[in-house]
Amino acid sequence: MKAPVSIISAAILISIAFSAEASRPERTNPARLLKDTRQERTVGGIEVIDDCFSTMTYRADYRLDKLLERGCAGTAPLLGFIGEELLDMAAMQGELRAACSAFTCRTPKGDVLFCRNFDYPFKAPSEMLVRVPAKVSGGNASLSIASLNFLEYSKGQLQDGRTDLSKLVGAPYALMDGMNGKGLAICVLEVDGMGAQQFDKSKKAISTSVAMRHVLDHASNVDEAVEIFREHNFFAHGTRQKSSYHFFVADRSGRSVVIEYVLPGKFRGPRSGESFEMKVFEVSSEANNYIWQDWDNPKESHTRDNAMKAALMASKGVLDESQAWKLLGQAAQGHTRWSVIYNLTKRTADISWELSGRTEHFKL
Repeated sequence: MKAPVSIISAAILISIAFSAEASRPERTNPARLLKDTRQERTVGGIEVIDDCFSTMTYRADYRLDKLLERGCAGTAPLLGFIGEELLDMAAMQGELRAACSAFTCRTPKGDVLFCRNFDYPFKAPSEMLVRVPAKVSGGNASLSIASLNFLEYSKGQLQDGRTDLSKLVGAPYALMDGMNGKGLAICVLEVDGMGAQQFDKSKKAISTSVAMRHVLDHASNVDEAVEIFREHNFFAHGTRQKSSYHFFVADRSGRSVVIEYVLPGKFRGPRSGESFEMKVFEVSSEANNYIWQDWDNPKESHTRDNAMKAALMASKGVLDESQAWKLLGQAAQGHTRWSVIYNLTKRTADISWELSGRTEHFKL
């Protein structure tokens, strides 16, 4: 007597599922420094796509309100906060670096695209897409891409069976770019010169990635993002000597700006206690060059920025997604770690990493 087809099919499916489960490598990395079960669920839910790229849905409290109240004047205070408040450890080491290029455009159907290359010569890069639900942030849901090298993780370590993964609870603060549920996107780009600093006694200090986290969690448009920066003293300390940062911000209306910090007059270092001035420029593309009075700018950065500007001018700011990817490719460098197109209209992200040509699609 023949078995019914449905029973045979079910048996085959169960066998295939069991074999796939059995062949899937078990991830046994420890996470000994976590403080609560929500952190354990966050780290335990990591999905590793390959040795360089992974995803995480963040389920714990990263205590942004407490960090903003305390103030954060650079990378070292941020790492101290992550170690002391989020983990059972005294301090962390690391640094934030971000070269890059970015532009905005519209598709022929009117969607607003925020397009970005993250460039940095890490020897063993590791990147993670971090998804933060609105109930966790207390504000907006968001997708962001974190450079895990900032948290001292490198290629292949998330599933090597040895490396402690506890520090991944700091991933919301390791972001280099991101988009929120309101259709607002932001990224950081490195510029030359001494790190920006401000000393208004009526304002709390904020550092690079903390500012971006604050913007994604609480801003709905460009104006609100700019106001968040204005409400704080910005510090770019804790990085390599002679480097600072500016920010490219856009929203679903298609408006985009660069926020940067400069000193009046010609390019120079700050005098003792001198505050940098915040400047906002309406632009559709940016790389690693100051807009303010053409400060000390690398030639290669101008070359990339001019190529983007020329393409956007020729197309009147309208590119389909294939054309946007092509322009990102023209602006890419040998050390481009990832390229991403955030669709601010549809709230999606398409990410390609390590110049592999492979692309993953994510929806907020």
